[in-house]
Amino acid sequence: MLSRILFQIFNSRAVKSEIEELEEVEKERDTFYELKISEMNEFGENVKRFLTETRTRMQELRNSVNEATMVIE
Repeated sequence: MLSRILFQIFNSRAVKSEIEELEEVEKERDTFYELKISEMNEFGENVKRFLTETRTRMQELRNSVNEATMVIE
């Protein structure tokens, strides 16, 4: 009887320890994915900014070409 109680106590401690380890892994995973989501959002913003700047520059170049063409004609 005592051995069964000791076995159950040991098992409950082992399960509790495993639960704590899994909770820690879950926290680490959540932190990792929060960081990755933040990096992805930042990348998306950089892409939008690049597209806007590139489109603006392309329009400026078109305008310069049009002005140069008008001067030549």
